Amino acid sequence: MKVDDSVARSVKPRRHQRIVVPEGVTIRVSGGDDGQPVAGIATVIGLDGMFFRTSTRRPIGSVMRLLVECPGFSFHVAQCMIRSVNDHGMGAEFTAISEEDQLELAKLLLQLRVRVPPS
Repeated sequence: MKVDDSVARSVKPRRHQRIVVPEGVTIRVSGGDDGQPVAGIATVIGLDGMFFRTSTRRPIGSVMRLLVECPGFSFHVAQCMIRSVNDHGMGAEFTAISEEDQLELAKLLLQLRVRVPPS
């Protein structure tokens, strides 16, 4: 099957590796925009974004703020953009995050890597 060149050009490759959140780890996501609040559980996370399960959806392109919490870790995403939506939740690209919060995210990812068995 041939892929339309305009579609292929619009898909950006990921800059950073994503980690599937290990079983037994709960990463809570909350926040929103000017509309209804959003709450969910992250299932995949990386330095530049995440996918989180939620029953509250936003259209692709929506911009919002998020608080991400896990035992021992907490950080704010000053701005993210919704890049994908499906029946289970939403994929968000982090578009603005402070250096302090970026460091906290990096610590969380390092901790998650330690818990993930090598493939």
